[in-house]
Amino acid sequence: MIKSSQTESLEEAIDNDIMNSLSNSVQSVQDKLGLDDESLNQAITYIAGTADAPKFMESFSIDKLKNITSVATISQVARVPGLIKLLNETNGLILSSSELASLDIEDLVKFSKSVGDEVNNILANARKTLDSLQKMESPPTSNQKLLDQLLTMPDEEILLMKEWMAARYKQREEVDKDV
Repeated sequence: MIKSSQTESLEEAIDNDIMNSLSNSVQSVQDKLGLDDESLNQAITYIAGTADAPKFMESFSIDKLKNITSVATISQVARVPGLIKLLNETNGLILSSSELASLDIEDLVKFSKSVGDEVNNILANARKTLDSLQKMESPPTSNQKLLDQLLTMPDEEILLMKEWMAARYKQREEVDKDV
């Protein structure tokens, strides 16, 4: 809630409210991921080579980091259509002859440039992120190795494996009935 009595202006109150909301949101996400200050300090000492890897880092595989990065990129790119609309509206105001007399053109031009720069930065960062993600390779896990073996297995062996799995499943069902 905005309390302007504790600040110098309404603008400062809004800024403080936004910063508090953002800080609370970041803290909530960090808590959910187990990234408290102590964990982050452990990660720093690990990176410095003076400690073992913190437990929370085990849950961050290359694939998970790729997914997190992809979500962040998608989130940013999703803003582009709205920003382009805002940019077009701003440019429309700048070029509208009936509005020119009452508008501060310098401010509108700066705003238009700022929005255009933001769109370009988002798209450039998205392109760089996608390029980086394509270059990232994770070491094959045991499940990935098994999947690769299954994909190269002859059809006859796959059929035998399916029969074996069906027999195991049926055997488990019979054991579960007896219990």
